Amino acid sequence: MQSKIRRAAVVLALLGLAWTGYWVGAKVWLRGAIADWAAAREAEGFTVGIIEQDITGFPFALEVHFPAPTLGRLDDPEPWVWMPDRLDIALRPWAFDRARIVLPAEQRFSRLDTEGRVWLLTLRMAGGEANVVFSGGALDRLDVEAHGVAFEAPPGAGSVGRVTARGRRGADDAALVTLALDDVTLPPGAGAGLGRDMRGSLPRRWRADRCPGRRTPPGSTPGAWRAARST
Repeated sequence: MQSKIRRAAVVLALLGLAWTGYWVGAKVWLRGAIADWAAAREAEGFTVGIIEQDITGFPFALEVHFPAPTLGRLDDPEPWVWMPDRLDIALRPWAFDRARIVLPAEQRFSRLDTEGRVWLLTLRMAGGEANVVFSGGALDRLDVEAHGVAFEAPPGAGSVGRVTARGRRGADDAALVTLALDDVTLPPGAGAGLGRDMRGSLPRRWRADRCPGRRTPPGSTPGAWRAARST
């Protein structure tokens, strides 16, 4: 009996060592993949700011933590930069084609227009995450949920109680994104005629409907607002 226990302990120890080696190897590979991605984006003209990264999650996850990363395009006619306070991404060591992204609690998007004016969007949220699936090296599916979203941008501040987005890649590689915004509060004077809840799809056309049973903000009118996708 004791010999069986010892053999089982040895087997478990060997399996543990093998898994530890695999996890460490996956961590090294992931760190290299991040560096390759950043180099590829910079070759395309983007500016990638990843000061440091920390990879944790042993034994059953690979969790990548980016404190204050940035992504921008400074050579664009209207230069822009995206600045989240942090970015956390989790993967399984046996499924690198899937990832869960914890949405930043605060992020800023800054753009300089052709007249030299700075446009700044500040976005804060109570919580949210995005689940992505890759196929053949390309994004195949995207599911985003966030709640308690508040934003500040010209012409003022507003909020969205809940945001839900679903993205799928079609047979012709054209992406179809469905978007739902619940309990929307827009800045005064913005969005006249819109209701509290909005539903739509991108990129071809999208629609924001006032759902029955929801209260309508002052100054808005019942009905639906339809807008062609901006080109």
